[in-house]
Amino acid sequence: MGVPWMSDLRRRVVAFALVVGVAFAAGLAGAPARAQTPGARPKLLMLPIVVHSSEDPEYLRNGLADMLASRFTRLAIVQLLRAESGQSGTSDLDRARAQARKVGADYVLFGSFTRFGQGASLDVQCAATDERTGREPLREIFVHSGSIGDIIPDLDELAGKVSRFARGEAVTPGALR
Repeated sequence: MGVPWMSDLRRRVVAFALVVGVAFAAGLAGAPARAQTPGARPKLLMLPIVVHSSEDPEYLRNGLADMLASRFTRLAIVQLLRAESGQSGTSDLDRARAQARKVGADYVLFGSFTRFGQGASLDVQCAATDERTGREPLREIFVHSGSIGDIIPDLDELAGKVSRFARGEAVTPGALR
């Protein structure tokens, strides 16, 4: 035979444990899949740029990626993730989001570069990987220029727009010039 107060204490402990367990489970269920901790930089996966040119596409793809990466690094607003070697670029939103989710990125940057005669065009998009955020992709960030050399100065503004979008600020899509 047990002490009478012991059974009451045991009931209270079990009830308390159940209340704490239910509250903890409800908190987890309501939390977003990848909650940002205050001060944490959002993760941005930069996919390889799809290149349409008669020139060496690999050279152009790597050059653009390196120039953009240096600008994102200098801004230090996002944590930049580079695509793995051999990973292909895409212009398809669903495919880009799927590739970014695989590496745990919050956002994905993808698009294409077209070289035609002396002209060039860089067309990129940035999108949240979690479609439940309700944020539309930052579409149609584009740089059209008369020459490839004119695109390079606009990469700073492009990186700035993408970084502000990833930080949750409203950004107007469109041409950078």
